[in-house]
Amino acid sequence: MVTAYIDESGNLADKNPFFITAVVCLEDEKVPTRIIKRLRRVLGRRKGKIGKEIKFNNSSERVKKYFIKRFLNEDMYCLVLVVDKVKKQIIDSPENYAKILIRILNIGTKIYNWQKIIIDRKFDKLIDQQKLNKEIKSSGVDAKKIEFVDSEINDGVKLADFIAGFYGQFYNSNKPLPKELSSNVSEERLSWSLLTQKTVVPKGSDD
Repeated sequence: MVTAYIDESGNLADKNPFFITAVVCLEDEKVPTRIIKRLRRVLGRRKGKIGKEIKFNNSSERVKKYFIKRFLNEDMYCLVLVVDKVKKQIIDSPENYAKILIRILNIGTKIYNWQKIIIDRKFDKLIDQQKLNKEIKSSGVDAKKIEFVDSEINDGVKLADFIAGFYGQFYNSNKPLPKELSSNVSEERLSWSLLTQKTVVPKGSDD
């Protein structure tokens, strides 16, 4: 069974020109915990005693390099959706974020046959979470496959956070993208205007 873990880098309303969403796909659900445990060893911290959640933005270059090493040793496939805001002022709302997720979920369920999808709980307010769920359900995506979680307690989402982080700093900060990622990552780039057009259909879809 293929499980897809999804996390984003940035905020639709921030000043960065690009919004990044990353997906890590795995058949073995033990892989994320194995990688995160090893990252903790690099940090010299034990689970339960760590001061901060392991995230890309608060990790040293040493940890990031070690992540790449572990990433290459595991059988992972990743998808990155890069949304070019085209200098537009976009509200960071459940409705707008849903447009991005629906694009990704259509790709995953129609082309790659994702059977389980775990997504970082982006919004803290219950009403926003409900709005996001409503938008996804109304799109026709099978909501039974989807689970929203706190990235702090899900190691698979942590992996997606690292992938999103690498691409976020590449597109928004002009930092080099590790060449090792390209062989395991499929990237799609769309403008916000194109993404929000209903005529956009995932490549490979029969719809």
